Amino acid sequence: MNIQPMLNGDVEFKEDFVFEEFQDHKEIPVPYRRYLLDYTSERRIKNIPIEICNELIQDFIQDNTVNEALKNFELTYRLTPNSPLELSTFNNIRSALDALDDLVSFETSTSVVVAMLKQNGRVVRGLWKGQEVFPRSMYHTEPPAIY
Repeated sequence: MNIQPMLNGDVEFKEDFVFEEFQDHKEIPVPYRRYLLDYTSERRIKNIPIEICNELIQDFIQDNTVNEALKNFELTYRLTPNSPLELSTFNNIRSALDALDDLVSFETSTSVVVAMLKQNGRVVRGLWKGQEVFPRSMYHTEPPAIY
């Protein structure tokens, strides 16, 4: 599915995505079958109408696409006031936070370290003058003025 990250970090679905509907229950792959059975609490896939199956599979694909976009983490940092900004990318929050912690513990004078951690374009956490900085709210997406 084609998605386009917008400037504020939201995800927009393009209209050119075409989901080819299944005509028979036998055509449905096993991962989708498991999802359908878990979602509907049915014991057999043939007890679920094929129209409902197609709708639920399409929703499942959309949800997974959004979740994939949320796995993008960027760590932008500057170790000294005159050094250029450096960028690192990560696939999960744990490795991104570990890198931020390593950056702080590596530098002896943390008051000069400036760092910003973003998830899919939205600021999650920052470090400025030795203090951790969090966004004002989940809707605040602009980076601090120092960048």
